[in-house]
Amino acid sequence: MKTTKNTVAYVSVLFMIAIWGFLFARKGGYIPEGLQLVIFLLIMLFGVYAFFINMRRHKDLLAGLPPDDEFTVRIKYQAGYYTFITSLYFWFGLFLVKDLVPDHDTLFGLGVLAPAVMFMVARSYLGRHFDENAN
Repeated sequence: MKTTKNTVAYVSVLFMIAIWGFLFARKGGYIPEGLQLVIFLLIMLFGVYAFFINMRRHKDLLAGLPPDDEFTVRIKYQAGYYTFITSLYFWFGLFLVKDLVPDHDTLFGLGVLAPAVMFMVARSYLGRHFDENAN
């Protein structure tokens, strides 16, 4: 349980550092636009998602439930499979529209962050609609 409290604290501190860093950078004259702003918002979304996942895990530990059971592991594997297949098509689409993206760093950042969002969406969906009887 102590590691869960530490994880929640670390995620909270990193999230606040990111917000303050963004505010200081903006005050200093750096204003992200377009895809850079989308990438920053995706990173912040990951922080919020990680915070809520760790809070739920902490509540489960306090209630005496195991943090990961067979059902949760199956959901993670299924979400990972769907994310992998979808990300292959996403990368293919990115290479088709690479002329619309200003630089390769932004293209690569979007290609790495988007599958993480896909995994979060797939895991959340499967957590609510998982069919245990399906193979």
